[in-house]
Parts: sequence; structure tokens; C-alpha cells
Amino acid sequence: MKIPASKMNLILRPSVEILHKIFTKHKYEIRVVGGAVRDLLMDKIPTDLDFATTATPNEMKNMFTTEEIRIKLTGALHGTVKAYIGEDIFECTTLRIDKLTDGRHAVVEFIRDWELDAGRRDLTVNAMFLGIDGTVYDYFNGIQHVKEKKVNFIGNPEQRIQEDYLRILRYFRFFGRVAADPHQYDPEIITAIEKNCEGLSKIAGERIWVEFSKILSGRFNHEILLKIIECGVGIHIGLTKEFDCDNLKKVYKNIKDTDYHHCTLLAAGMSCEEDAYALINRVKCSNKEKEILLFIIKHRKSFNNIQSLKDVQDILVNLVYIDKKKRELVLEFSKQALLYVGRSDLLNEVNGHLIPNFPIKGGLLAGKIPKNQIQKELKRLFEIWKESEYKLTADELLIKV
Repeated sequence: MKIPASKMNLILRPSVEILHKIFTKHKYEIRVVGGAVRDLLMDKIPTDLDFATTATPNEMKNMFTTEEIRIKLTGALHGTVKAYIGEDIFECTTLRIDKLTDGRHAVVEFIRDWELDAGRRDLTVNAMFLGIDGTVYDYFNGIQHVKEKKVNFIGNPEQRIQEDYLRILRYFRFFGRVAADPHQYDPEIITAIEKNCEGLSKIAGERIWVEFSKILSGRFNHEILLKIIECGVGIHIGLTKEFDCDNLKKVYKNIKDTDYHHCTLLAAGMSCEEDAYALINRVKCSNKEKEILLFIIKHRKSFNNIQSLKDVQDILVNLVYIDKKKRELVLEFSKQALLYVGRSDLLNEVNGHLIPNFPIKGGLLAGKIPKNQIQKELKRLFEIWKESEYKLTADELLIKV
């Protein structure tokens, strides 16, 4: 099969042609591999281009040095060299087979056989190569599976999972990208996942979160998350046995048509902050992801009780002046909390103007009251200011000192 020139033009930018010419000049083969091939077949625009080649890392190093191309060799042990051409960074990986696997990492051997390299990959839809002329090299029926919107392992699912248990999450991630129906799973694959999901306990948290966060941000996210829980995968990736699937379904109805953060969805299944910390400690998510999870769990009850914009304002003011949170984060996280409780109607009203500046600073009280009473008096004046609906000025408040 050949991909038409109109589609190939989506990836054949000048830097790609330069890369291809370099390999051809030095008599090595190079092809696009993996996700970009799948995306083109699905009429999607590829975001990243990865390449496979017959050149070894050492041969690539010598070749790029000769051509004065900047490279990075941190992945060379496993066959990957990064080449910097113009504004692009291309990962070029030597064809290889896995000589030894332990469920986490593989010892590889470099080869020159394209079919053998394809055979060591996990999913048929990710194992295709694409030549510069548009020819698709498909050894495991990936083209047909893309057409049928099926996600299949290459060979025996259980064996492929046991080679690297992270493939369980990769299966779910690509199921979300490729499948037509969020409920049509292959029973054999689900059985293999259920039998082997404990192996995910061996996988580093960083690797878990790379895949899991993409699932949560992707298509069919809430349906796939429910399936992950059903299969028993959740407890091995940082979720508790008590993960609340019913509340997840309820909250998803509130947020499904909105611009929600993936941690807003995840928070729905967590009953307390301890549940959030179980995940945080397991996967090492970012500080922002951690803060969103904890913010929603801690404050969702307050947001659920709001009746008006004034109630929202009171929550925001307390967070900034009592809890000492940063304004911009309070605004951002509060919008997620509003989505969570189904009050997207208030989103456009939540902005910086909703958090007025408290007009009294400690210095204004100096000399008026003993120094050790200033903080106590500030809190009292703050409550008076709130009761005035934030209308009292500094002079009006100072009269009440």
C-alpha cells in the first residue's frame, strides 16, 4: 500500500528530506515508524515523527559527525540517537530484537531485518513502517486493524504483556485512540490483563504516569478508567481498592463537554486526601497535578454548596487571605472545582476582579495597638470587611480598630 502524496506532504518537511538524504548518502535505510504511520492511515496529522534505521548507533554517530549534524547519544545503548536538524529533533533508532526481558526492561541486539524489528513491538497498529516514497511496510496486518479500528497485540497477548507489563497501560491508551466503541474489548486481551496486572507493581512510577495521564487526557477516558478498575489494574498503579466508580460516573456527566483537567476527573474517584497521596507517592505526578487533586478533594464540598457568585467569591477570598494561596492558582483550580460540581455557568464570572484587595496591612496598625495584637486584629478586621461584602475602605476599617 502507498500513502498518497497529499498525505505524505503532511510529514515531508525540509528537515525530514535532509535526514533521509543523509542516510541514503551513507547507504543506510531509514523509515518512519509507529504512531505517525498509524495516524496518517487514520487521516490524522502526526504530531511526532520517529524513525527506524539499519544504521547502528555508532554508524549514526560517525555519519552525523561527518555531516556536521548535532546529536544526542543518551539513548544509544538501546539504539536511539537524537538528531537536531533545523527546528526539529528526530529520534532515529536502530532495528533491534529483545534478547532478554524481565517485565520492565529489555536487553537488545541490533539487526538489519525490518520484519524482526516489527515483531518485537507491542501492537499491530504501532508496528508499521513508512518509506519516503509513501510505501507502508506492514508485517502484522496493522493496516487492516486500523481500518477495523481494532487494537491487537502482535502474537500472544499474555506473552507480550509479560515482556513489559507497561504494555497493559499502552494497550488501554491506544484503545482510546483507535477503537470505535469504548466497550468493545477483545476478551482474550482482557483475560491476559487481569491475569498479569500485578506485574505493573514492578514498573517505575514515572513510566506508569506517562501512560496513565495520557489515558486520562484522551478519548474514552472515563470509560477506559472504569475498565482499568474492573480489571484490577487500579490498585497496582496508585489507586485504592475503594476507588468510587459511581461518583466518577456522576462527575463525568458534569464535566464531559467542558475543558476539564485530567486530575479533575481522577479526583472524582477519591474519597479523601489519603487516596490522592496514595497515587501521588506511587506515580510522582507534577506539582500542579498534585495540587489540583488535593484542591478538589479538600474544597469540593464547599463548591457543591454554592448558591450564587457571592458564595464563590467568599470561598476564593478565604483561600487567598486565610489559606495564603496564590491568586492565579486559586482562580485556575476553582474553575476546575466549579466544573466538578456542575456549575460551569459561573465560569465566565470567575476572574481576578472577584478577589478584591484587603485594604489593611499590618503597618497601618503599628502604633495603634500593641505589636503582639496586630495579627489578631487583622483577622477581626478581615471578618468585618467580609461582612460588608468587601466594600469597607481602609479608613472605614481603621475607625473600628
